[in-house]
Amino acid sequence: FTNLQTGLDGRVTADVRAQGSIAKGDFSLSSATGTLAGQSVTIHGQPLGEFTATADTKDGQLSAQSKGKLDGATFDAQGSWRLDGDQSGSAVVRFSRMTIDDVHRLAMLGDAAPHDAGQDLPLEGFIDGNRMTISLPLSHPRDFQASVTLDTVQFNPKAGQALGLGVQPQEIVLKNTEPVVFSLNAKEVRIQSAHLTGRDTNIDVTGTIPFGAEGGADLAMHGNVNMVALQLLNPDLL
Repeated sequence: FTNLQTGLDGRVTADVRAQGSIAKGDFSLSSATGTLAGQSVTIHGQPLGEFTATADTKDGQLSAQSKGKLDGATFDAQGSWRLDGDQSGSAVVRFSRMTIDDVHRLAMLGDAAPHDAGQDLPLEGFIDGNRMTISLPLSHPRDFQASVTLDTVQFNPKAGQALGLGVQPQEIVLKNTEPVVFSLNAKEVRIQSAHLTGRDTNIDVTGTIPFGAEGGADLAMHGNVNMVALQLLNPDLL
């Protein structure tokens, strides 16, 4: 992986039989069958996970399946692509339940700086019912488009956290009332639908978050907020 200059590293074993052709410097795949496995995969030296994948080609259609671990979560994926022409194939990826800290840690893995205790979130929570649909042209993988749906999203105070104003932990829980949906590509994440509710709180969030360091997030929040909910972010705020 290191030659790809992505920060990825790991040990890969493969038993793959493939056929293709090269024209004007471009490789065109005509068939692929076999298995691929990655162990001890890291990014910028930080543990990422492991995976296994199998592929088979029949009548010009490449079918692939994969499963593995991504940090603290498990995943399985299935996809198919036509090998004639330059059409985008599609894949569906399903993830197990993940804590908010798991999600934060994965997001921080994209940076060269390691995740440490100084980056811990002031709150807890989880996401569940997680699935992603990807449209991906094999000849131009960086042109992928993906849609992510989260059935359940919840933010709550840390266990044992002392809250002010006589507030009980269950009173500042925020959770979604409908699936949270966002899209992403190689450049940005676009939040399409995120509706969170809590005690006297009703919030809709939309906007974009770029992956590049040169741009800032552009988010819009609409609704009503009971300000005791801000103790999720700072328990000393009254």
